[in-house]
Amino acid sequence: MSDEPRYTSQSGAADPTARDTPKRIEPVRPRRVDRRAVLLALGSSGVLATAGCLTRRPQEPVGDPAPAGETPYPPDASVRFVTPTDGAVVAGYVSVVLAAENVRLEPAGRARAGAGHLHLLVDTDPVTPGEMIPDDARHFHLGEGSSETVLALDPGQHRLVCQLGDGDHRATAITDTVTVTVVGGASISIVEPADGATVTNPFVVRWATEKVRLEPAGQVRQNAGHAHLLVDTDPLPVGRLIPAGPKHLHYGGGEDEATLDLSPGEHRLVCQVGNGTHLATPLVDEVTITVAG
Repeated sequence: MSDEPRYTSQSGAADPTARDTPKRIEPVRPRRVDRRAVLLALGSSGVLATAGCLTRRPQEPVGDPAPAGETPYPPDASVRFVTPTDGAVVAGYVSVVLAAENVRLEPAGRARAGAGHLHLLVDTDPVTPGEMIPDDARHFHLGEGSSETVLALDPGQHRLVCQLGDGDHRATAITDTVTVTVVGGASISIVEPADGATVTNPFVVRWATEKVRLEPAGQVRQNAGHAHLLVDTDPLPVGRLIPAGPKHLHYGGGEDEATLDLSPGEHRLVCQVGNGTHLATPLVDEVTITVAG
């Protein structure tokens, strides 16, 4: 039996992150993370967490370097939000998918004519064209040439700006803006087994969500995602691609339960919601159980 989880995508094709019953895993005892303390610490800026994630191989840099001090773009070059749409109401986190027209997206590092990378600005104005785009709590660089990420924002209304920068992180006038409203109360909970329970193999793990629906992987939608079980390892940072393997089990069919068979001893089970392209969200719950010998 393969160590890799397997499941079937919406199209019916086998997905490389598909689920299967994991092999027995020898217990390890990583340090528990106090999620409440982390979220409180990050929440002081109004932006709880964010991370860019490369969801496709970026295009290799092509073309000649741009002249010093300027990076030319076609007059019809543009960027836009695919999701969220302007005025969207989202729960818990914002899945961001961006698109660029008549612009090559490539990793940062060298300014080239007609090329650049995307930035997300949260609750702040676009940077003046020609100036350097900061890298701080309100300016996020998708510097690997990616066009997708996840934001964890405080409840309330937020203004999101997508701004193209050149390879040297200089701002351009090419932008798009949407306003979203984030509502609280989104969560995932492990319903069974209870924290501290002793179980015998095989055993069932069940989970439930609030304000976020479980659906098959493959398409990014707001207020939706699918569950992952992480065995004896930490949750993934927000926006990071959740890997597939014996410690990262994907339930990309929209399942709300799984059957596990683990080695005897203590195990930490973390349930984390990922969006439609397997990017980690801030919705996490965990229990510690003991598997009887």
